[in-house]
Amino acid sequence: MVSLIKRLTPGFGRHVSIALIYAFLLTGFGQIYLGKIKKGLLFSFIHLISVFALIMYIFHPLTRTHPFILIPMVLLILFELFVVVDTYLYACKLNAADAKGHSQSLF
Repeated sequence: MVSLIKRLTPGFGRHVSIALIYAFLLTGFGQIYLGKIKKGLLFSFIHLISVFALIMYIFHPLTRTHPFILIPMVLLILFELFVVVDTYLYACKLNAADAKGHSQSLF
């Protein structure tokens, strides 16, 4: 697993577009591509738990779908947007640091 992550996270010149595609399609994987493995796994875990909870609520046989279900759905969409924007900003920071010749860890 670690060797796969090292192959996916080059030392410099990380592609912002690839990170964004990963972040959009698989929540958290853009962060993993950029080297923030714990943050990416946390984002993936939060996303999976949120989607699972929404599905369980919507398809539970004893509850009717209430209009207030839109609130958690909107929050999930906002979380997805946050993850994509966070990935984009972090990739830009990494590329700016690489362009200057620094290989320091950004947080």
